[in-house]
Amino acid sequence: MITENEVEDILRRHLDKDKYFIVKVKVSPGNKIFVAVDNYTHITLDECAQINQMLIPHLDAIDDDYELEVSSPGLTHPFEVIEQYRKYRDNEVEVLLRSGEKKTGILGETYENGFDLRVEKKVTEAGSKKKKKITENQFIEFTEVKYTRRKIKF
Repeated sequence: MITENEVEDILRRHLDKDKYFIVKVKVSPGNKIFVAVDNYTHITLDECAQINQMLIPHLDAIDDDYELEVSSPGLTHPFEVIEQYRKYRDNEVEVLLRSGEKKTGILGETYENGFDLRVEKKVTEAGSKKKKKITENQFIEFTEVKYTRRKIKF
């Protein structure tokens, strides 16, 4: 049986690190291998097919009985790796915290332990009944996050 570590090792050795990053590798019973790969612009179907073809001879050398699927991570799927936070900087995201609080804002800088989120708030100014919109920069640690995903507007 092929392991997730073996697949990740092949990808790390043969993918252009400056162009692509691994989002997820999952090996299910029956040697069903799912690989999600992305890049910093927009990964195409042709690129996924090329990565699939690159993997085949390496996987055949380990075990020739497997099913392989290579795909992009999907627009609305939660982020899995820090590179996705970097890719979607300056995009609107939805963040669900482990506390149950949901935040929507513009993704800012990403750090090793968390990220900045620019959130619009309505506040009442002293002596006024009108609410004013302000933008607040909040730092959110990855340990506080249940999921983050890109917010798509139609």
